[in-house]
Amino acid sequence: MAHAREELTREELYDLVWSEPMSTVAPRLGISDAALGKICRRLRVPRPGVGYWQRKEAGKRDPRPRLRPLPAGTEEWEFRWRPRLPEAAGPVAEQRLFESNNENRITVPERPGRYHPLVQQIRVALESQEDADRAGKPVPCFGIEVSRKSRQRALRIMDSLIKALESRRMSVSLDRARNRTLVDVRGVAVGIQLEERFKQAEVRPGRWKRVETGQLALKIDGWNRDLRQTWADGKKQRVENCLNSFVVGLVASAEIRRERERKTQEREREERERRLRAEEERRQERLEQKRVAEIRQQAADWEEAERLRAYAAAVRSALAEPDGLLGPSSQAWFEWAEEYISRLDPLVDPPAIALKWREEPAPETTPEKQRWDAGHVRRW
Repeated sequence: MAHAREELTREELYDLVWSEPMSTVAPRLGISDAALGKICRRLRVPRPGVGYWQRKEAGKRDPRPRLRPLPAGTEEWEFRWRPRLPEAAGPVAEQRLFESNNENRITVPERPGRYHPLVQQIRVALESQEDADRAGKPVPCFGIEVSRKSRQRALRIMDSLIKALESRRMSVSLDRARNRTLVDVRGVAVGIQLEERFKQAEVRPGRWKRVETGQLALKIDGWNRDLRQTWADGKKQRVENCLNSFVVGLVASAEIRRERERKTQEREREERERRLRAEEERRQERLEQKRVAEIRQQAADWEEAERLRAYAAAVRSALAEPDGLLGPSSQAWFEWAEEYISRLDPLVDPPAIALKWREEPAPETTPEKQRWDAGHVRRW
């Protein structure tokens, strides 16, 4: 069922939740089942009860409550949503199909047996924080932040998750420098966290204490409003039952980051080409200015040479008169004058002019390109 608009009225939402299970409707709207349930409660839209769709498949018909008007004074608003296109193909769709197979279901046993080596390292790190934990302030260890009471459960979850990821060819590592757990999803490193939710309890007036709740939340590092990034305990939901969905979320997050990196590299390439084009334009402008200056100077030298040549001819003519003084010393002056004029006249050696005016090849590297290459750092 496709929607061209990005908002739904109460009536449209009512028809939608009674046409298909909420587990099918919610992903299409880009939200979780719980979020859709909250929206229905706020808008007072009745929803099918537990077992409704199973009974419907069995041929039984439960009465469908009618949509009653909102009470007087209640503000009516439209539910706005971001349409999500169906995934026809690609890594995310393939992973979702794989995880939907019951044979690939990830389970968390009560007795895991031998922990994965990475989980053993996390366990040792958590136990080393025993003193801080007693103070009610557990210290994060590789993205794991839980109380002592929830430690064993957290380790079992991480053990099952890491083993399942490695069976799916996703390697897991511990980043000691940044104290986090990383999953390599087809070449993209994605950080994961497992945290316990705490609340503040007043032990006496004015004094509060941080109290563990035992509720865990599995998270993907980073922020993206288009993707689900937290799988937490709820009234009915347990983190242990969300691991397959979490794996799909990891793949989706990696693909988003990969696309962002591709766009970043594309922008950097375009920016580099723009800078190089600007540098080439500046080079051509400098070359044009140089050429203009040269032709102006050559024209001035030619005019000066023609003026001096005419002057030398006039001097020779005057000295050649019957009473003239043309002699050996005068001849030496004329030779020097002709040599100087020849050096000044650009037309005396035309190939030299052509050599100066030939097209200068673009350099293989420019100062701008050198600065770009030196400062360009690949971001991941």
